[in-house]
Amino acid sequence: MGNSWRTLDTTVQFGWQPDLQTSTNSGMSTLLCERAEVSLERDSEEIDLLKGTVNSSPDRLFGGKAGTVTIRGPLHTFTSAYDATADEPLEKAAPEWYLIAMALGCGSSTPVTGTAQAGAASSITLAAGASAVDDFYNNWIVQITSGTGAGQYNKITDYVGATKVATVENAWTTTPDATSVYSLTERPHEPSHGSVYDAGDVAGGSDANTIVTTAGAYFGGELIVAATSATDLAPQVGYIKTGQAAGGSVELRENATNVAAAADNTYPTLTFYAGEQEQQPVTLLLRGPTAADRSLRLIGCCATSCNFTLETRTSGRYELQFSISGWEWDNSVAGLIVPDAVQTIPAIIGRNNARVIMGDAGSASIQCGVSALAINVANEVSYRLCASAEEGRDQAVTTRRTVGLAFTADFDSDQPVYDAAGAVVSSGTGADKWESMIDQADTMTFEFEAGPHVGRIFSAFIGAAKVTAQPGFTDTDGRWSMPITMEADPDTLDTTGATAGEAANRAFKLAIA
Repeated sequence: MGNSWRTLDTTVQFGWQPDLQTSTNSGMSTLLCERAEVSLERDSEEIDLLKGTVNSSPDRLFGGKAGTVTIRGPLHTFTSAYDATADEPLEKAAPEWYLIAMALGCGSSTPVTGTAQAGAASSITLAAGASAVDDFYNNWIVQITSGTGAGQYNKITDYVGATKVATVENAWTTTPDATSVYSLTERPHEPSHGSVYDAGDVAGGSDANTIVTTAGAYFGGELIVAATSATDLAPQVGYIKTGQAAGGSVELRENATNVAAAADNTYPTLTFYAGEQEQQPVTLLLRGPTAADRSLRLIGCCATSCNFTLETRTSGRYELQFSISGWEWDNSVAGLIVPDAVQTIPAIIGRNNARVIMGDAGSASIQCGVSALAINVANEVSYRLCASAEEGRDQAVTTRRTVGLAFTADFDSDQPVYDAAGAVVSSGTGADKWESMIDQADTMTFEFEAGPHVGRIFSAFIGAAKVTAQPGFTDTDGRWSMPITMEADPDTLDTTGATAGEAANRAFKLAIA
């Protein structure tokens, strides 16, 4: 008799696929998350046929496989071994951030490009200038961008530096040759991460809205962190409005809680943003408890939503939901895997540098009485139908992405009343703040921060949030509160130019440091 899976005795892994249809077996990352919730479905059509008997069941014609999978967990930042003074933060980020970047459509890293020297059924010989280090490109995605075999993706499973031969996971449909131009990407989705550790780069004269630097490069749109040390409990944290290429005054979008001092250090940050990068599908693998058990391989997973719940007095949480294009059972891969230990965002309270600020850009203020705070990123995913594809579709496109914000705000009887023109009236009738925003089509800055020091800092930012529904009243522990729903509008207030980074003027941003 076989074993029964216990809900907590599984391991969830993921890996980038070369295309929508082809599952991957290599380069899998292990998630430290709750048990996955999986719904497996098939397309079906019900037909009532005249079977010559009373109460006969209808026939059903079944089609392609589909489904959904949901992954949840507390918000993490980096692995426990992360050293902000020496490590590349992207290499140490908790694995779920690569999936969050995918859900946001975050831009890819700068690809390595070249022209192949040759090709074979399951390999490609990279250009002479490619890395000479064995296994350097293992698990990278290779795309043929022009020439023979253009349009094909694959995944590199082995690389020999001396010969430049990269073995790929699946045989090519069209074998590349010396005319094939390729593009290599280590991670199809990456954040903006221009800032690095720079010891003593903070100069004198900084204030809550400015960090004056000596020589470092800091880019508009990204999070910046300055502190005396990685364990400093009063870092200066903020999103950059105006950057500097080689030292000078770095202006922040909103005033920071703390103020850096001369000779403080700046630290690496990763800023994830809602972008235009198409999702690279992933395989999600649910491994059985022992080597004798089979595993469930979910193929062609694309993110349909990414939610964040940020409740005061508790740790933040994330939820990712994916559509599934197919699945298969695998009795050759099983057994639990111990994931890397990671750092968790601490409870959202003031001593951990937590705050919610909202208001006019450049003058937003700390907001109390905000609860049930939730951020939702919703993706509409469209599939191209293809009769020769494994499940009848061969390509996924994110046709629309929206970012929503929901929270309850305490009703304040002292709150100003606004007239039809949006001006405060000293007496009389009018609209409250939220109704006035609807009437005037106004937007406001929303910024959330939490985390005591470098390695455990998390932040979310919407530069232009608009109210999208009439607020009502709700009872919150005996107090009147107002449920508020907002959406992110285009943000254009980051300074453009040479110091604008990839995250500048994005409708929604998340960052860890």
